[in-house]
Amino acid sequence: STYGLGTVTTRSRTVKIEARDHSYVDGDRIKVYLNEQVISDNIGLKSNYFVLYVKLKDGYNRIDFQALNQGFSGPNTAEFSVYDENGNLLSDKEWNLNTGQTATLGIIKQ
Repeated sequence: STYGLGTVTTRSRTVKIEARDHSYVDGDRIKVYLNEQVISDNIGLKSNYFVLYVKLKDGYNRIDFQALNQGFSGPNTAEFSVYDENGNLLSDKEWNLNTGQTATLGIIKQ
């Protein structure tokens, strides 16, 4: 099942995604896809932010965060922020996923 994180619009060519475990740091791991291609296959979520730079294509970009596990104390919990290339915050959300579930963010590049 998929959890919708909404859609944002930007003129940026790249965005910076920061993700961290927002509750007990218990070994949560995620896989990240851009337009259904894996761009990072095994990110461990810690209390400090993991940073990922994503190059956008024109039009709609789909970013999927898939929970690989639920750590020791489920579910897979994360807080993430997306910034444009000028450092402006585009999105700031959290997810609580079961193993195998996906959270999807849409980014429209104008």
